[in-house]
Formats: sequence, structure tokens, C-alpha cells
Amino acid sequence: MFSRSYHTTKRVTLYSKISPLGDPSISLVPELENWVQHGNKVRVGELQRIIRDLRRRNRFGQALEDLLICNISGVQVSDWMNKRGICIFSPVEHAVQLDLIGRVHGFLSAENYFNSLRDHDLTDKTYGALLNCYCRQRQVDKSISHLQKMKEMGFASSPLAYNDIMCLYTNVGLYEKVPHVLTEMRENKVSPDNFSYRICINSYGARSDIEGMERVLNEMECQLGIAMDWNTYAVVANFYIKAGLSDKAIYALKKSEEKLDKKMELVITI
Repeated sequence: MFSRSYHTTKRVTLYSKISPLGDPSISLVPELENWVQHGNKVRVGELQRIIRDLRRRNRFGQALEDLLICNISGVQVSDWMNKRGICIFSPVEHAVQLDLIGRVHGFLSAENYFNSLRDHDLTDKTYGALLNCYCRQRQVDKSISHLQKMKEMGFASSPLAYNDIMCLYTNVGLYEKVPHVLTEMRENKVSPDNFSYRICINSYGARSDIEGMERVLNEMECQLGIAMDWNTYAVVANFYIKAGLSDKAIYALKKSEEKLDKKMELVITI
């Protein structure tokens, strides 16, 4: 009896060359340059995939290299792309670049990059990326000032910017300021999303203000555009437990389980 065996050679791609370089301190630029010098094509779509993967794995420095290739590790790829003119950056790519620079080099470097952008690249995306950088590094004054500029330019029309500020106040322990941001959203006709309400609920719970927490929860439940999720009820249940309100905690946990069960049913159905 004879048998045949087949050997298949896996196609080598730029992604397959870069992905195994797991040490965030390793520069990807030599690998990128080597790829080009051997006559291989550099596709923008593949570079963008590499950047997304590096960011997902918290390899921000490498991602920046990748992104600079396009206009390759997040910072490394990004820089390489940009310097070689492989990809002309749109405001979206500039926003990703800002985020990576802020994570790798800090907000001052992100500021410098932001200030070097041309007027047509200064959009809600790039302004929002710098705000997120300020908030992530807990720069309260800069964050508030920057948000004000965004409002004046009409770039604060979504919950994202306000959520960043609420997260900032939470991270620096200024819980009492969080509800004011939610009020400001309503006044500016910006509809809060699930995350907005959950941050506010957390701010009341952290101050043991159960009445305030319940008031925000009730408002959230009445919003037609809000789909209540299991996580919100779990957060509420935790604060009820801390306050010694066992019956309310059990009720909130049941609501959380119901939402989680429905989510699992949907996943199984799909």
C-alpha cells in the first residue's frame, strides 16, 4: 500500500514576520526595512491590521512605529509608515498616532504632535484623542480647558468626551463632580450612553449616596435609547451590599442575572 504526503509551505506575510516579535522593547523598523529591501509590497490594509493587533496586545511602542510607516509595534510601525510616505494620514490615523504617542511618550509629546497638525486635520477625532490622553494621565486642568475648546468648535456632540472627563474625576477621587458632567450633557443636548450612567451611578455609590444612585438608575431605566445591561445592575448590587441593604442587593443581582442570561441566549442563537 502506498500513501502520499503533501507538504504545504505557509505563505510568509509582513504580519507573520512582525507578530512573533513579542518584546515591546524590540524595534520593528529593521524588520520593516528588510521586508521592503527584499522587494516585498507593503499594503496599507495589512499595516493597519498590524497596528490594531499591537494596540490590542498593549504593544503601543511598536504600534507607533507601524503607524508612522503609514503616515509600523504601534509607535514604531506608525512612524515608519509616515516617514516613507506609504500612507497619507487622515484625521483618523492622526488620532491613532496621538493616542500611541501619548501612551508611549506622554501627553507633552502628544501635545507637540497635535500642535504640528494642519488645520484640516484638527477634527473631533484628533481633539478627542488628545483629550483622552490628558484624562488618562490625570491632567485635570488641561482636560477641562481642552473640553471647553471642543465645545466651542462643536466637537463635543457625543458622550465620549464627557465620559472621558467623568472617568478622570473618578480616577482622581473627585466623585462629587461626576453628576455635574451628566447634568451638563443634558443641558448641551448630548444623550448619555450606558457608560455615562454607569460612571455616575458609581460616583454616588462611592460616596454611599444610595438615594442619588437610585435616582440615576431610575432615569437610566426610563431612557428609550438605553439597553440596560447586566454590568450596571451588578455595580448597583455591590453598593447595596456595602450599605447593608440585602434585599435590594438580591433584587439587583437577579436583574443582573436576567440580563446576563439573555445575553448568553443571544450568543448561543447566533
